[in-house]
Amino acid sequence: MMDFHGPPATSPTLNEDPQLMFFDRNRGLADREFLSWDDHGNDPAISPLFQEAVGSAKEVWIVDGYLGETLDLADMLFKIVTLADVEQVRIITAAKQEAASLEELVTKWNSSARRSGHIEILTLPKRDSGFGALPHDRFALVDGILWHWGATVGGGFSGQNACSFGWSATRRGAVAWFEKMWEQSR
Repeated sequence: MMDFHGPPATSPTLNEDPQLMFFDRNRGLADREFLSWDDHGNDPAISPLFQEAVGSAKEVWIVDGYLGETLDLADMLFKIVTLADVEQVRIITAAKQEAASLEELVTKWNSSARRSGHIEILTLPKRDSGFGALPHDRFALVDGILWHWGATVGGGFSGQNACSFGWSATRRGAVAWFEKMWEQSR
């Protein structure tokens, strides 16, 4: 079992009083620190708050059954973890025709000038894995902190959405859940 050592000093804190945010770009409800788009307000981007958390992380695990369908978002995510020099990145996703493109992205970022670690991705042929169906919602475990989105890891969905973070991934059972899903889906 992976031993998460807790959050770095600069990341959102582990406080068992999780933060919950609702946002909708089209209705002006987005907090710019949390959610961002390109300069023209069109394409989704990874939120600055999540970038900060990942940027100082050593371990990032993600469950997003739809990541392969948003290759621009996946590319941004891989760039962040590569530049941040995250030691371990594990992603569970599902893809149909996008699987080859997603694997190309992983190869591209793994062969870049990383000082340590690499991106491991488990691409299931469908959202129903050997472990059971992947959840519709998306999850990330960043150095022991559990993050949750109703859509797209990192908050890049353009419609109404919600995110929460701040729980202990170990105490909430997320580490055991992820590890079991990872092993049973291989």
